Amino acid sequence: KKKKKKKCKGGRGKGVWMVGSGLEPGQKVDVYVTMLGAESDISFMLRPKPKADAKGWLKTSWEIRPKRFSRIFGDKLTFEFRDSKTQKLLATAPLSVCKAGKKNAAPWCGSAKPLLPIESKNKKWKVKGLVTKVKRGGRRVYIGGRKMKVSKSKTRVTINGSKGKRSQIKVGMKCKVKGKGKRAKKISCK
Repeated sequence: KKKKKKKCKGGRGKGVWMVGSGLEPGQKVDVYVTMLGAESDISFMLRPKPKADAKGWLKTSWEIRPKRFSRIFGDKLTFEFRDSKTQKLLATAPLSVCKAGKKNAAPWCGSAKPLLPIESKNKKWKVKGLVTKVKRGGRRVYIGGRKMKVSKSKTRVTINGSKGKRSQIKVGMKCKVKGKGKRAKKISCK
């Protein structure tokens, strides 16, 4: 008897998902990979087109099958995210293809890798939104999808219009923030 080869079901919808935050609303982004020693722009292959939404979030995907991906790029690759107008490097994101059932698979195989922001220490920024996470007594705060440092002496905190402390910032508050680099300079919460 001849054995019939089973065809693999699926394959569609598999690929690389890219999600990030902290961009300017409506900011267009180009995505580059290094291929055969040269940078290649893959933005035209991404769906939807890489562009930040009204809250500064970027959500896009690259539909490429894992076998084809490995054949072209190998097992490791780094994405570079650049501003479309200025070509300034915004972030990098490492990616690795993990072979299913491999005995010596790396411990990070199958886990999502966050975007690694590359920021100038002098870059000023503004954010407004909800406080989603507070760590270390208010020393690290996540507002509007952005992580920031809050200093006891260098950050001015106001709660409901009056002077406050970083320890008074709680999850669920609506805040407006002005900052520089990784540090918040002024936080106003309600």
